[in-house]
Amino acid sequence: MPEDARGLRVWLWAPLTGLVTAGLALALLLAWPPSQPDDPAGRMPDFLAQDGGTQPPPVAVHCLRPGGPGPLPQADGTCRVGDLLSIKAATRRGEHYLSAASLGPDGAVRWYFPSAGVASLVVGPGGLASRGALVGSDHPAGRHALFVLLSAAPLAEAEARLALEQVRAGWQPGPRVLEAEFEVLR
Repeated sequence: MPEDARGLRVWLWAPLTGLVTAGLALALLLAWPPSQPDDPAGRMPDFLAQDGGTQPPPVAVHCLRPGGPGPLPQADGTCRVGDLLSIKAATRRGEHYLSAASLGPDGAVRWYFPSAGVASLVVGPGGLASRGALVGSDHPAGRHALFVLLSAAPLAEAEARLALEQVRAGWQPGPRVLEAEFEVLR
């Protein structure tokens, strides 16, 4: 085969390969399901996992019992006075800090982070708060609503309080707010 014919063949195959690649990319884009926008209230839809289960909740709370061979998480969300609340949140890109408060059955709001002398917490790997919150004797028995505020920068106590008041009034502020529940037993 002459040298010119081989060069011509390469010039013909190169555009054809490019067209096939572009066609495959277009087919993948058309077949891929579109992503759903985030719910403005901060909730995440439940997606079925490949094993048939559902995606974990946006925020998980476990009560850790100190003492013994090591703290054991109480998966049912029940706590006793002296337990530590361990908070794990589904963070988004740029959310590096966590603030938290609870609303008890007595109507009182209890701030964990930030509070006197304790700033917003750095969110660790997998969305785990860098420390727990003590379930003190001021926690009455019953269900407590937990509010977790996720932000790009640490919040001062006044900023966190204002954000929570705005959420309770029905307006979503700058920090994203997630909700969970735990129960205190006596």
